[in-house]
Amino acid sequence: METTDENFCHRAMRLAAALLFIYCTATPALADAPADCPSCDTLNKLVDFVKDRMPEEDSSLYSAPDAQTLVDWRQTISQIMAGQCETLVLPTTLSNHYTVLAFTDAADGRDYCVLYETGDNDVNGVIDRGWGTFVFSGAGDAKNLSIDVPHPLHDSDTPAQGIAIFKGTNARTFTMAGAHRDAIDAPSPCINNPDYKLADATHNAQHAFQATTQALNAHYAAIEQEYTALQFHGMGESSCADVDVYITHGTDQVPADGALIDQLKENFSAEIPAPWNWFVAVPGDTPDCNLNGISNVQGRLLNGVTEDSVCQIQAAGYSGHFVHIEQKKAARNDSVYAHWIAAINALDFDSVPAPASLHVTSPNGAETWDLGAQASIAWDSESIDGLVHIALFKGDDYRKTIHHGTANDGEYSWIVPDYLAEASDYRVRVRSVEDTQLKDYSDAFFTIEHGASTPSLLVTLPNGGEVWEKSQQQIVTWNSTAIAGQVKISLHKNGSYYKTIANSAPNTGFYAWVVPSYVAAGDAYTVRVRSVDDTSIKDFSDQNFSVLEAAQPLLTADSYPNPFNPETTIRFSLPVAEQVKVQVYDALGQRVATLVDGYRSAGTHHVRFAASHLGSGYYFFRIETSDQALVRRMLLLK
Repeated sequence: METTDENFCHRAMRLAAALLFIYCTATPALADAPADCPSCDTLNKLVDFVKDRMPEEDSSLYSAPDAQTLVDWRQTISQIMAGQCETLVLPTTLSNHYTVLAFTDAADGRDYCVLYETGDNDVNGVIDRGWGTFVFSGAGDAKNLSIDVPHPLHDSDTPAQGIAIFKGTNARTFTMAGAHRDAIDAPSPCINNPDYKLADATHNAQHAFQATTQALNAHYAAIEQEYTALQFHGMGESSCADVDVYITHGTDQVPADGALIDQLKENFSAEIPAPWNWFVAVPGDTPDCNLNGISNVQGRLLNGVTEDSVCQIQAAGYSGHFVHIEQKKAARNDSVYAHWIAAINALDFDSVPAPASLHVTSPNGAETWDLGAQASIAWDSESIDGLVHIALFKGDDYRKTIHHGTANDGEYSWIVPDYLAEASDYRVRVRSVEDTQLKDYSDAFFTIEHGASTPSLLVTLPNGGEVWEKSQQQIVTWNSTAIAGQVKISLHKNGSYYKTIANSAPNTGFYAWVVPSYVAAGDAYTVRVRSVDDTSIKDFSDQNFSVLEAAQPLLTADSYPNPFNPETTIRFSLPVAEQVKVQVYDALGQRVATLVDGYRSAGTHHVRFAASHLGSGYYFFRIETSDQALVRRMLLLK
């Protein structure tokens, strides 16, 4: 707690600074030191001067920039990046609060362009807006790095650290937020978390800090160059047990060997003196840390999430353009700056491997799917082996699995179920079955509704040549378009109605039925599926199938254990050597695995079914030979 004398001195210093500001800003000039801080002859001193005048925690002095100001801010950053510092005229939204200054640093002799806030109209020693500071190095040998300090008052050592690293690495830009992240109690409108306030630069898209990142993205895209942002945070001593520095890329995805954050971890670990005995970690290391920056809107943007979606959608993977650094206090004091600088300067950007990635390309926003109609899903992927899982989300909530594990060939088509609710907030997620961290969502919401499709129904199983065994469970599958309500399923023999299988079944495209023992054996059966509400909408099996006596099975199959978790063994016996196919389906008739597809000898065979990537519920395996097919049910309990 400050003494009375310290309070008096503090107030006197603020008043002197305010009076000096009024006097000196009457005649702005371009000089080695800014007019409002004559002693600020280095960027280090200027940044410290700016930091001391920011709105503090709970001061309620921060005010958020409006939409036009953010547009003007982006344009101003673009002009600075284009080398227009000395001729730049600030727009009206910034001119009363900001100064753009051509600045020569007395320590390194380099020229910089500085955009920083000077407005203090109420003469209280605190700047009026608290939007942030931007520094640009136009040197030809400057690296395409941005050194970012998002919480300059909350993580109090990071401004001095950031500007020292900016200069020591010869980075192109330096970005610092302009207020304590809790300077005002109003919550961020971006991330649904009351702990994130309006002034929080990393959790609010309507912020000058985010607008700077957007402007940098646009600049480098226009000149067809890459750049990387290194964002420096402070980490509390109790935040991550036994971890001193945690380096991530804005996701919880484990980095590929040689990835940028993996390099930085190794470089910094090699740099720090042995007596310090620090543990430097990245996602996937042990002990673990969860400060991955997955709600960081700059990280989301730099990892490929669109500007309009950064408040809603987490980054699915990392791009190599964003490095998020959490560090305990010891790692961000001036004795460590040289080690950080050496570690960053040793990064080999040319050797960084392309990270495994997955990106949904369709539906990606504004599309419309018709209920009951066929819809297509498309994605791009890099370095992903095995199958992908496809799911439908409504808002942020999981709605249903579209496919448990389909080939990673970049496309999949399915029939949109009629029972889904009409809404305009659907998204699709595609993820790797083997590595659940590799995933992506639609960039924006799309719509599912009843369209103008012609109602239709198509039986897909049994459809000719199958064999149903009495007293055993069999399945009926069908596709439908634009059909609301239930369906009726019936068994027909020799072209005439024989028996009702289900009077009113959900129109899910799948129904399981145990064949009664009294059904006559024969080979002239078909199945009919029709709409309950509109009897004219119906379809039959294309060809006849057979029903056999249970007492004379030619093909047998079972599974054990059943129920199971997460593996079971499917056993089947063949009376003769022949081609056989063993496939597994979920309760909606979606194929989730093909276990056997080839020639097998006569006798008993065993095949393992692993279901660790699937959800609890009933599954069916189908054994099919050249003239028979059996279906058995099994239960997965997790």
